[in-house]
Amino acid sequence: MTLETFHIFHLLPFDLRREIYMLATPPRIVHIREEAQDKEEFKDSLRTKLRLQLNPDLAYFAPNWRQIIEPEPSKQPTLGAFGVRTRRRPYQPWEPSASTPEIPISWLEKNPDHAWHLMRDNSLFSTAPIPSLLHAFSESRSVLRRSGYQLVFRTRTNGPRTWFHFDRDVLFVEQDKWRNRDRVGDFLTLCPWSILGQFHSEDLKRVRRLALGGSGHTLFPWKRYPRSQTDLAHAIQLFPDLREVQLVQWETEDLFRWRNHGVNWSKSGEHPWYSYTTENAPAEPDGALCCVYAEEVDGLFSLLTHLDGLRDHLPATGFMGEILRFHKQQMGSKLDFFAFQQLQLEQRLGVLRIELEEIRRKEEGPDVSTFTWKIPSVRAVHIILPSMVQLLVNERHLVWEKLYKLKRNHQAIGHISTDNDVDLPLSVLLSDGLGEDAEDDSDEFHDVGLGPFSEMHLFGNADDVCVRRAKRWWAEDEDNGVLEEPGDGESFPDWILTYPGRDTNRSDDTT
Repeated sequence: MTLETFHIFHLLPFDLRREIYMLATPPRIVHIREEAQDKEEFKDSLRTKLRLQLNPDLAYFAPNWRQIIEPEPSKQPTLGAFGVRTRRRPYQPWEPSASTPEIPISWLEKNPDHAWHLMRDNSLFSTAPIPSLLHAFSESRSVLRRSGYQLVFRTRTNGPRTWFHFDRDVLFVEQDKWRNRDRVGDFLTLCPWSILGQFHSEDLKRVRRLALGGSGHTLFPWKRYPRSQTDLAHAIQLFPDLREVQLVQWETEDLFRWRNHGVNWSKSGEHPWYSYTTENAPAEPDGALCCVYAEEVDGLFSLLTHLDGLRDHLPATGFMGEILRFHKQQMGSKLDFFAFQQLQLEQRLGVLRIELEEIRRKEEGPDVSTFTWKIPSVRAVHIILPSMVQLLVNERHLVWEKLYKLKRNHQAIGHISTDNDVDLPLSVLLSDGLGEDAEDDSDEFHDVGLGPFSEMHLFGNADDVCVRRAKRWWAEDEDNGVLEEPGDGESFPDWILTYPGRDTNRSDDTT
């Protein structure tokens, strides 16, 4: 009997076999996508369809769509007007009320774009690997199904197609691809993750962990344009029992681009991404993803590889990690940036929950129904391929070593002219740079502003000035400019939430 075989497994007690099945089935990141009917095809069918019927589950989203609907008297005469009587009542997907008003068929015909979001033929699917023990043999399948694995995520037109465990797996969805073209898709969810409006309400009620693609900037301490946090609240309110929301900073596509940069390191063959391609990456199941906690050192990737790396700015820490630097200046090195910002956002969500309910009551009256939701814990994470985890760890160590090389040798940051490097106040850093009394901009997608730490393109050599000043501060401040050394990827510490093939259950979290 080799280490790969165990012929007496069936002789083990059932309770022990059951534990082995569960340990051999790690939690997963399940990326859900939509396969939908073409909009133009739907519009053609809408004009020719004899009988239109809405799904009763749309009533769950009524707090979002009921102000969009504009009922009007129908101009088409009914059979009753001609004295014709029938026992068949008109189809009603729900009993019309102030909370769930009727959506007239005439309104759907006049608003085909809205109708497409309400009635299109679609399915939700995922390429996440199905737990192998669901198909190994009858006993393992039975154990996993009794533990909670099931086919879920049906739509209003088609059944479920994805294996999922609500207490173990993480639901991962991306932002809309059409968001910048029209806002029609938002009216079911009021947020940029409008795919959530295609889920069945019974599934939304059971999700415990949610990862939102493109949400990393939500942790940025917005001052004048907090729309991103309101978007987050609108997404969370659809999940009445959500325990954790993961704000995705970097994804696979972000890290995959890094292999094309780093000229200096590439020539020496030292760059951790130099040899990474899809062809030579370690083999992994199609659709397999893992989730890694964001660390403070990630905020310095773009700063310390400014000349020979070109890494993406971390959305939560802003341009060249400037918000991380400000946090260290104000809070010191002992208070972790992400722990602080996550707690701040949780508190902000509590305030937003009250504000959103008050707005609804004021606009619609005290008797209409609304969403009931809890404040989940907030985590900043990266969702990447398993083969990228060790490369990310290597990059973290390289950046951390560069930081402390700066501290050991201030000359590494070059000559700095303090006369030309002007420190801007935080009011410019976190606002639009127009002053508190300036007229507010109606552009809801406006970024943090025109200051040197904006995501907008910098003018002249302002970016070089910011880089030199930031490097100088990190090099010289021995008390606050301190970062904890990154974890060792070989030991797979706590910052890895999910890694296929390994047991990552923790005492405080199943993922």
